[in-house]
Amino acid sequence: PRSASFMEEYVRYLAGGKKRWFEVANRCERWAAENAAVEGVFARDRGGTATREEDGAFLTEGDPFPGVPPLEDLTEDFFRKKDDANGVPFYLRTLSDVGAKDAAFRLPKQIVPYYLRALRLEERYGAAIRALNALLEFDAHFEKEQEYMKYFVDRTLLLREKDKLERTIKFKEEGDGLFRDGYFERAAGMYGECLVIDQEPESAATAATRFGDVHGTQPFAKPAEAGGRLHAVLHSNRAACFSSLGRYDDAIAECTHALDIHNMYMKAMLRRARCYLKVGEEEKAKADFRKWITFANGAMSLPFPPVGQGPACFFDMPANVSREELGKVKKEMEDVGAISRSA
Repeated sequence: PRSASFMEEYVRYLAGGKKRWFEVANRCERWAAENAAVEGVFARDRGGTATREEDGAFLTEGDPFPGVPPLEDLTEDFFRKKDDANGVPFYLRTLSDVGAKDAAFRLPKQIVPYYLRALRLEERYGAAIRALNALLEFDAHFEKEQEYMKYFVDRTLLLREKDKLERTIKFKEEGDGLFRDGYFERAAGMYGECLVIDQEPESAATAATRFGDVHGTQPFAKPAEAGGRLHAVLHSNRAACFSSLGRYDDAIAECTHALDIHNMYMKAMLRRARCYLKVGEEEKAKADFRKWITFANGAMSLPFPPVGQGPACFFDMPANVSREELGKVKKEMEDVGAISRSA
């Protein structure tokens, strides 16, 4: 297994300036799979020298993850296969919820908080819930076993992330419900509350200064700094709220924030193009339409970006555009050009 110091340095690099949370989770899961390859090496029946046995779990000198629950779904070859059944390359694969729980126990303790946060920011809520609950249960079971606990993440950090996860899910679901019911301004406010969760422990006044109206009734002054799928989606959802209210300039600002986080976010790009048309910015609208069409055409022949390249997020990608949708947007672009020529 790789050294913990190397892993932590690389994860900090991805999560810090790069804001590449999908890659953080993917790298963590690949490292956990590597560690799964040596599962049981330190157990007595494999020739190890056990120093303690507790509830069927061995603690052996040199074992980096003593006493962890047995593997349920994670396999050492999950990321080794060149392509999976759907042709997805290893660097774009994600574990199941159960596999993510397995992975959380097979990462160094300084990496686990990054992994849990990555699951939340990539909206893998089922995986995050399962991993957090299992880690907290493990912590409670071995609370007095200091020889075990020195290997695992501090309970305070786990509880803090669980609180953020629960509030993230609650605020986003409430925002979605308000939007469906036509309460667009209130929905924008709820999405705004969700956006600032990762800015804590800032005060509301400080957050308002940095991001705009912290309660969300006005467009944020800048995109959420943490990045990740969650924040791109929240900005895009706020754009949908403002667009529904006829506040197209505000919608454009929020679409731009979403695209700053995920520069191939096809829905946000198309929404911004249409909002530009609403405010008479035809050239900017055409630029977004052209970029959208170029991305979609390119993905027809190359659906996946090369390893180590591509956007920070991997959802609502050009490869997800159907030929039918591409044809409709091309027609929309042609109509914009026809209107411009006749003006």
